[in-house]
Amino acid sequence: MRHLPVNEIARRLAREIACTRCAERPPGSEALGPEVARPCETECPLFIYLPTLIRLARQVDDTPGACESGVKRSVCADCRLRATSGDFCADYDARTCPLSTYSHDVLNALGRIPRLDDVEGQTPELGAQSRPCVGKTPHVVHLQ
Repeated sequence: MRHLPVNEIARRLAREIACTRCAERPPGSEALGPEVARPCETECPLFIYLPTLIRLARQVDDTPGACESGVKRSVCADCRLRATSGDFCADYDARTCPLSTYSHDVLNALGRIPRLDDVEGQTPELGAQSRPCVGKTPHVVHLQ
């Protein structure tokens, strides 16, 4: 059995959740599996800020709105990828930014990855568990 690095699992998970439905995906890429990187990932806010989302998945709690406020605080406040990026990003508010559309589902799924702390070479604290964000039904992810 081959074990993938946690950051590759996170990338595949994000592809499974977002790339098959994203309005900004390249034509035909929805047919690709989660193991195949898309050419748009280098410009996609969801993938550019995936390391931040991985850290955030360990910090958000289960209060309503925690995921969205965490993303806005940890990512959007300093983002410069869109013309209106920042605290009051029009793309985020209109849900045209992949981060605003899929970050909730991605954070919930990331919170279920065991040993998520190993991404940064840290050892998880004993008994530490990520809690899912509330407000939406979790998206079931099947990785191959």
